[in-house]
Amino acid sequence: MGVRTRMRVFVRGNLSGLTDEDVESLTDLILNAIGYTPRFFMPVSEIDKFENRFKEKFYKIFKEYKTMTRYDFFLIKKKIESESVLLKA
Repeated sequence: MGVRTRMRVFVRGNLSGLTDEDVESLTDLILNAIGYTPRFFMPVSEIDKFENRFKEKFYKIFKEYKTMTRYDFFLIKKKIESESVLLKA
């Protein structure tokens, strides 16, 4: 199982109230924010590094949420996008 799939399972297990499409979108957004780029062969240490960075970012953003409304999801998505743009500038 790849990093992206494992992180989708992680998000699904930690948040309720999101559709499958929302989970995919959120997972991809966080992975992009931490600089993840998929590759065919990654050492286990690199996979672990990305998973740990993903979980750290996820917990930092979602520590107050267990169930999420569409509006909460929208706001968080915009926040992650704005942080990503600021980091790239």
